[in-house]
Amino acid sequence: MAVMYPEVLDREQTESSAEIYMFEQFREQLDDSFHIFHNVTWTGNRNLRGECDFVIFKRDRGFITLEVKGGRIENIDNAWFSINRHDQRIRIKDPIRQARYAQYAFRDLYRNH
Repeated sequence: MAVMYPEVLDREQTESSAEIYMFEQFREQLDDSFHIFHNVTWTGNRNLRGECDFVIFKRDRGFITLEVKGGRIENIDNAWFSINRHDQRIRIKDPIRQARYAQYAFRDLYRNH
């Protein structure tokens, strides 16, 4: 079982059912060589600030940042949307940019410490 941070997900504080699902899957499907951090906030170079849904560490492999989006995802003219179960289109942040910024912020933190 993966080592989870936090150990137990506060379902009342987590609005995304997709994040809840992924948290449970990581915990059950990965072994204890994986350390999974949920809902990590960060501050990087150039005063960039952000939040990352998951940062997944494995000692001998490194880390990956992951943004989880629920529903169907579309990109229309460089704008990102999630289509929910009621067929409503909701504008969302660019998940690639979010994950990339978090990746560089954690890489810089690691290099500086």
